[in-house]
Amino acid sequence: GLANNHAMQEYQSERMKLATQVLSPEQSRMADAGIQRLSRNVPGLDMAGATDVVKDLFGLTADMKESTGPMATTFAKFKVAAQGIYSLTDTQMYNMMRAADMLITNTKTPEERAGMITSKLSTIARGTSAFSGRIESKDLVQFATTGGTAVKGMSDQGFINILPLIAEMKQRAGTGFAAVNRALLMGTGMTDSRLQVLEGLGIANTAQIVSGKKGLTVKGGTGSSAETSLIKDAKLFQADQFGWLDKYVRPALIAKGMNP
Repeated sequence: GLANNHAMQEYQSERMKLATQVLSPEQSRMADAGIQRLSRNVPGLDMAGATDVVKDLFGLTADMKESTGPMATTFAKFKVAAQGIYSLTDTQMYNMMRAADMLITNTKTPEERAGMITSKLSTIARGTSAFSGRIESKDLVQFATTGGTAVKGMSDQGFINILPLIAEMKQRAGTGFAAVNRALLMGTGMTDSRLQVLEGLGIANTAQIVSGKKGLTVKGGTGSSAETSLIKDAKLFQADQFGWLDKYVRPALIAKGMNP
């Protein structure tokens, strides 16, 4: 009846949008097979919804195999759940997918990537919903884009901890996050007085600090690995900045009689 006609019209509309991305005959065949598979295997997802998933992922990855593989199933299940639980729009979900893709580390297999994105998408949706509209999906994309390599590999808890900063700083959050990473991991902009503070708090990787006529300077070649970073426990810092502050900086300040 009318419902079936409407569903068919929606599917045809989404399929035409996908076709505008100039698919080869092989890509078109893979897309149609993937769409049918998704609509069969993901409860609550119709053909139009499955087509939208493939279209969005192909726009993101430019890889039809990946756009119809494990990551497609991940995104499809997220869309169905997110629409029911969080009432998210297609644009919001697409932006969350873009942000999640930029936040995860490089993986060896599509299955590993899909698993990491599943976890990150769930964290993003749950975390941002707690801010009652103060964080828009475009803010997440901006944070991931401007944060660059500094935000790649951030843990789920690290992301939850950084959300108040995103809500407050909006577009500046990623840039500020990246600057702090460059300073504390690579020594960018570190002066003698700042290095003395790090040493005084006992949180510096002293092997990377050189004492000379001009005071303390950063040893050449400092990087983001555990051995060459400017601070202790660079791995934790990269995964969760605020967790690192709680573990190392807060106790150091308390020991000096301060109340952070």
